[in-house]
Amino acid sequence: MQDIALGQRWISEAEPELGLGLVVGVDARTVTLMFPASDETRTYSRREPPVSRVRFDIGERIRSADEVRITIDSVDDVDGILIYTGTADDGNAAMIPETRLDHRMRLTRALDRLLAGLIDPARQFSLRHSAHQWRAKLATSPARGLLGARVDLISHQLYLAHEVGTRMAPRVLLADEVGLGKTIEAGLILHSQAVRGRADRILVVVPEALIHQWFVEMWRRFQLRFSIYDEERCASADADGVNPFQAEQRVLASLDFLTDNPNRLEQALDAGWDMLVVDEAHHLRWAPDAVSPAYAAIEQLASVARGVLLLTATPEQLGRAGHFARLRLLDPHRFHDLGAFLAEEDAYQPIAEAANALIAEQELSEAQSSLLADLAEDITDDQGGIDPDELLSRLIDRHGTGRVLFRNTRAAMKGFPKRELVPHELSPSDDTSLTPEYGIPDWTDSDPRVDWLAGMLADIHPRKALVICAHADTAQALSDVLKTRHGLLTGVFHEHLDLVARDRAAAWFADTHDGARALICSEIGSEGRNFQFVHHLVLFDLPLNPDLLEQRIGRLDRIGQKHDIHIHVPYRPGSAGARMLAWYLDGLDAFHAPCPDAITVFDRLGERLQALLATDDEAAFDSLLADTRTLHAELSEKVKSGRDRLLELNSHRAEVGEELIAAIETLDRDPGLENLMNGIFDAYGVDTEELGTYRWLAKPSERMRDDGFPGLPEEGIAFSVRRSTALAREDEAFLSWEHPMVRDALDLLDQTGLGNSAVTVIRDAKLPAGTLLLEALFRISCTAPASLDLARYIGDAHLRVLVDKTGRDLAPRVPHERLRGQCLFRDRAVAGKLLRSQQDAIRKLYGHADARAGEGMQMRLQSAQQAANDLLGAEIARLQSLRAVNPSVREDEISLLHNHAEAIRSALSAGELQLDALHLIVAT
Repeated sequence: MQDIALGQRWISEAEPELGLGLVVGVDARTVTLMFPASDETRTYSRREPPVSRVRFDIGERIRSADEVRITIDSVDDVDGILIYTGTADDGNAAMIPETRLDHRMRLTRALDRLLAGLIDPARQFSLRHSAHQWRAKLATSPARGLLGARVDLISHQLYLAHEVGTRMAPRVLLADEVGLGKTIEAGLILHSQAVRGRADRILVVVPEALIHQWFVEMWRRFQLRFSIYDEERCASADADGVNPFQAEQRVLASLDFLTDNPNRLEQALDAGWDMLVVDEAHHLRWAPDAVSPAYAAIEQLASVARGVLLLTATPEQLGRAGHFARLRLLDPHRFHDLGAFLAEEDAYQPIAEAANALIAEQELSEAQSSLLADLAEDITDDQGGIDPDELLSRLIDRHGTGRVLFRNTRAAMKGFPKRELVPHELSPSDDTSLTPEYGIPDWTDSDPRVDWLAGMLADIHPRKALVICAHADTAQALSDVLKTRHGLLTGVFHEHLDLVARDRAAAWFADTHDGARALICSEIGSEGRNFQFVHHLVLFDLPLNPDLLEQRIGRLDRIGQKHDIHIHVPYRPGSAGARMLAWYLDGLDAFHAPCPDAITVFDRLGERLQALLATDDEAAFDSLLADTRTLHAELSEKVKSGRDRLLELNSHRAEVGEELIAAIETLDRDPGLENLMNGIFDAYGVDTEELGTYRWLAKPSERMRDDGFPGLPEEGIAFSVRRSTALAREDEAFLSWEHPMVRDALDLLDQTGLGNSAVTVIRDAKLPAGTLLLEALFRISCTAPASLDLARYIGDAHLRVLVDKTGRDLAPRVPHERLRGQCLFRDRAVAGKLLRSQQDAIRKLYGHADARAGEGMQMRLQSAQQAANDLLGAEIARLQSLRAVNPSVREDEISLLHNHAEAIRSALSAGELQLDALHLIVAT
C-alpha cells in the first residue's frame, strides 16, 4: 500500500456504496477507514487492501461538507493531504482540503473509477455504447421530432408538421377542412419544436368547451403536459406575489378567461412565449372599423409571441376579409391593408387558374402560357420541353400566402369512408326541445328512444356503437337504464368524470374481447377522441350548431377509417328533433358528406330555424328548407370554383410525406428501443412484467437506486412500444425514442457512472498474452442552448477509439461486439490486483485514446461547421430569393436564421472532448 496519512480519502473497491472513506487510524499492519456517509468503519490489512486513493483532477467539480462547490484549478500535496484550489459558484477563489470533502461524493469519472477498481459489468458498458449509437442515428433521422406522437402515420399531417416544425419561430395558419386533423397537426408541430428545443414556453388559447380536449390530446398523444389556467389558479399565484403565467412553461387557457379579465391578459402578455396556439380562430371577429375584444386580445398576444399557430376554418368559409384578418395576426407588416390584399389576390387569380390547368395536365391557353413564360425560361426536361414539376415548384414558391397558409382538402385526399344515414322513426311527439329529456325526472321510463337504443345495439351485435347526446346527465341515465333494464354493459364518458375514468371507459370500449357494447358520451365525446374502430354512430339527439354535428360524425369519419359509417338517428315525427333532421338532411345534406358552408348558412338562417323548431308551421318550414338549399348550392359552387390546387400541392407534397412515413416505420419496427430500455431498466433496478402482446408494466423494485428512475411513478407505468397497440390502448404509455421517460433514461446514463468502467479478459490467437487494449467512448460537448439543434450538424457527437500500447486506433477494424469475453465484475479481487499493477500502463493507454479522440473531434467539428454553412447558407439564400418575389417571407425570419447560423458557428468552434466510458481489455 502506498504512503498513507491520517485525513486522506480512499474508497472501497468492494463496497463503493459506503461513500468516501476517511483515514482515521494507521499502524504497521493495518489501516482504518471511517465512512461517515454510511456510518460504517472498516479495518484493512496494509498488504494489498481492496481500497483505492481518491484524487480529483483539474477541471473537475467537487463540493465540501458545508456545500461549497468549486471547479478545480490546481491540486497541491501538503504532507500527504491533497489541497484543492479553484473557483466557487459565486466566482470567488476557494480552497477545499480533502479532509473537508463531502462524504457523499461518488467517483463518476470513468478514468477515476477504472484506476480505483470501481468497475461495472461489461454489458453495462455495451449499454452505453448502444445508447451512443442510437443517439447518433436519431439525431440525423428525417423523422426526428415526429417519432413520439401517438398518431396514425398520415402523409399530409407528417409533411405539414415537418415543414413547419423545423422552421425558426413559425407563424402559420392551419386551415384544413374538417376531419383532416388540424389539432393533430398542431400537436405534431409543437412536439417537433419541443424536441428541437425551440418551443419551451407555449400558450394555447381555445374556446372554453375545448379546454379538456386539448389537455387530453396534448398529453395522451404528444406527452406535452399543459396546466389549465383559470381565475382560481391565478389567484393562488397572486398571493405569492408572482406572475401566474410565468409559473408554468405550458399554459392552456380559454379565450373568454383572457378577454373577461384584462389584468390576466396583461400578465400573459408580460410572461413571454415561444409559441402561441389559437384554436377556432375563425370566431375572432374583425373588420377595418370594428375589432372584437377577442380579436384584439389575440392580436396583442401574437405581437409578443415568437411563433404563432392559428387553427381556423378554410379561407372559403371565412370570406376574403375574414381570411385577411387571420393573416394580419401572423404578419401585420405584410398584411396591413385589406384593399391591397384583395388587389393582390385578384392579381394572383390568373396564376392560380394556370396552375390548376397545369396540375390537371390540361393544355394552357395562350394567355396562361404567356403568364408563365418568365418562370419557364430556364426550365427544361430531358427532351428540351418545359419541366412541369419544376414549374409548379417555382409557382408554389411565389404563391401569395403559400408559406404561411396550409389548407388540405378532402377532394385532394383518399381514404375517406362513405357516410350512410339510417333514420329511425319512432312514435309521434310535439316536443319543442332538441333535448326533451333534459331536467325531467325518470324520463327513461317513457322516452321511446331508450328501448329503441337497446334493440338497435342487439341488432348490430357483436359490432359496437358510439352514442352521443348533448348532456352528461342523459349519458349517465342511458348507461344506467341499459344495464338495469336490458342487461347491456356500456361505457359512459362525460365531463363529470375525471380524466382517469374517461381513459378507462375508452379503453374498455376499445377492448375487442370483453369490452363494452357501446360508449355513451355527452357532447365532449365529439371532442378529441377518435373511435375509428367503430362503424356505427348513434346521434341520440341532434345539435343546433352544424359544426357540432360535423364534430360528432368526425369521431368516426376521419382519414384512415377503413369502413363505411352508419349514422343512426332516432326521431319522433312532429317534434323539434324531426325538423332538425329534415334541415340537416334536405337543406344541407350534412349527413352524407362534410358541409364546409354549413356554419355560414346557419349564421344567415339560424334565427328562422330556431323559431320554426318550436312551431308546426309546415309551410314556413318548407320555405326555410328551400332557402337553405338555394344558399347552400350557391356557397358550395363558390367553394368549388375557387379551389386552389397550387395551395393544396404546397400543403402536402406527397413524396416527402411518404418518405417520412417510411423513416418512422423503419424505426418503429426496429427492436433497438425495446432491447435498450430492457437493459436500462435492469441496470437501474426497474422490474418489467409482460401484460400482453407488446405490452409491459414497468415498476420499481427493491433493487432500484435511492434516487429513483425518471418518469416512473411508485405504482409503475404500463406501456407499449408498438404504435398500433398504443393507439388502441390510450390508457397506457406509448414508449418511443422521443417519450420523456426514454429521453430522460438516456440522460441518466450520461449523468451517472453506470457502465463507464469495465474490464474484460479475452482469448484471441492474434493477441499475445498480457496485451492490454483500451476501448474509450468520448462525446463532443458544445455548450449551447437546445434551440441551436447542434445534433443536426454534428450528427454523431460520440467517438469510439480502441488503442494499443503504440497508440494505434483499432476501432475502425475491430467493432465493439468482437471484444466480448470474461467480465471481471464478479471477481473484484482479481480485477483490483490487475488494475493496481497496471496503473501506469492504463494512464499511457488513456493518453493515446485521448489524443486519437481529439483528432477525431476536430474532424467532426470541421465537418459540422461545413454542414452548418451549407445547410443554413442554402436556407438563407432560398429565403432571400423568395422574398424578392414573395413578400409573405418575413424579414425577421431571415434575420433569425442569420443569428442562428452565427450562434451555431460560435458553439461549434468552442467544442470540447469529454470522456464518457472506458473498457480495459486484457488478452490471456
